[in-house]
Amino acid sequence: MDYQKLFNQHHINASHLDDISQQFALRAKELRLPRQADAIYQAAAADLAMGAIELHLDTQEGMKESISPAHWLEIITGCKPAA
Repeated sequence: MDYQKLFNQHHINASHLDDISQQFALRAKELRLPRQADAIYQAAAADLAMGAIELHLDTQEGMKESISPAHWLEIITGCKPAA
């Protein structure tokens, strides 16, 4: 599966995922947790994006309006999507 294509369809770009992964790394540092490889934070951001897409699709079926995956990511992480 081409995840980048799926992310692009839902207006989630690499810059947004980079911001989220950087936020994860910063939070870990603030909590004095062991530093992980950047790829781990990137994978976590991508997994979270996949979950946001799934959440959007699931709620879209039963609701008149649903929140976009990019906005779910903003709600969950506090990181705004890139303009």
